Amino acid sequence: MSYILAEKEISMSEIEQEDQPSQGIPLPKIGDDYTNEEELEWDTLFAQPHVQAGLDRLAEEAARQFAAGETVEGGFAVE
Repeated sequence: MSYILAEKEISMSEIEQEDQPSQGIPLPKIGDDYTNEEELEWDTLFAQPHVQAGLDRLAEEAARQFAAGETVEGGFAVE
């Protein structure tokens, strides 16, 4: 089984080889190769009130689903 992450195909064995906590799903390491300009773009985007409101709504819905037991451990698989 493999996944496409950040436009690169990574096999599960590669992900599992990373130094990951024993609980939860394995996650690939995220690099810090962003330029200052790219960081500023992201900061500017996420600082906008309508973006923050949308993220807050998503967080509230995720918390509600988790509390109601409607979530399963995994990823963003579409079946």
